Amino acid sequence: MCLEHLMGQLRTENIAGDSNLSGDVVPSSQISFLDAIQGLVISEDSRSTSLVADALEFALSKTHIMEMSREGLLKSLKSLLVKGIGLAIEYDENHPDFPMTGQHMDNFAKRWLCHSLLWSFAGSASWQVRHELADLLLRSSGMMLPTDDDNGSLADYRVRVGNGELELWSDSVPRIEIESHRVTATDVVVTTTDTVRHSDILGAWLESRSPLILCGPPGSGKTMTLTSVLQSVQGVVLASLNFSSRTTPELIMKTFAQYCTYVRKGKDIVLEPAESLGSSWLVVFCDEINLPEEDSYGTQRVIMFMRQLVEQGGFWREDNIWVKTNRI
Repeated sequence: MCLEHLMGQLRTENIAGDSNLSGDVVPSSQISFLDAIQGLVISEDSRSTSLVADALEFALSKTHIMEMSREGLLKSLKSLLVKGIGLAIEYDENHPDFPMTGQHMDNFAKRWLCHSLLWSFAGSASWQVRHELADLLLRSSGMMLPTDDDNGSLADYRVRVGNGELELWSDSVPRIEIESHRVTATDVVVTTTDTVRHSDILGAWLESRSPLILCGPPGSGKTMTLTSVLQSVQGVVLASLNFSSRTTPELIMKTFAQYCTYVRKGKDIVLEPAESLGSSWLVVFCDEINLPEEDSYGTQRVIMFMRQLVEQGGFWREDNIWVKTNRI
């Protein structure tokens, strides 16, 4: 039922956001993409399970760095599928005489589905689990890796939009030259296979405007990677906060005061980025969120405030008025 609901959402949402399309019409390339993966998402035979269903059960049976839920994994999958559909739509807009159809669309859509399954279902698991899931996806889908890579893994590849084939992540790493006076700068990101891979996947999740948490040991590059990705995303204003043991909700409220304004929309009071920022989203990046001290009730107040913003979409102001958040 969850998979039917997922496909129903993807078929009815105009992912391109094209105001030139009337009514509920969605781009033809979006429908073609979904038609190509339909059989892999929902099994046509009631006696068997689909590729996505098998991968989902596999992921739920494994250990992740945080507790996983069926809904959370499918939400991550949807974000990556939306990214793939967006790439197909963009390709057709840039190539009106030779749109992505037939075998090209079939190859791209199915390979992108496997790519999305791997990173949405095992992105928070160990590399061993990722390789196990990659093997399951290759066996079940019948997809083959390039013939000259007998010992490779699906995790080593990305999907090329131009022809729907796989290419090594390492082939996408650009050569860069760092000026001598910038060698010790803390904001310099030396591009590697991992940074390219992380940036690509994180970018897809961020474009879906969904909250996310990066987990990893100190020095693993969480802050550097996420900051680099956010700075490259269009339509985003980044506000970075460093938490300490004394951090309270007031720190977030001061950030809102700096970047946002209160607007009345009908009966509602809405907090949204100021007009000077245009239609941009405000991304509040909170670092070291494990540091705030607990109060006498065992609660980290600032964390509970963040949960309220994310889960309820607003907060109670000091004058007991409920304020909704928009584009934050």
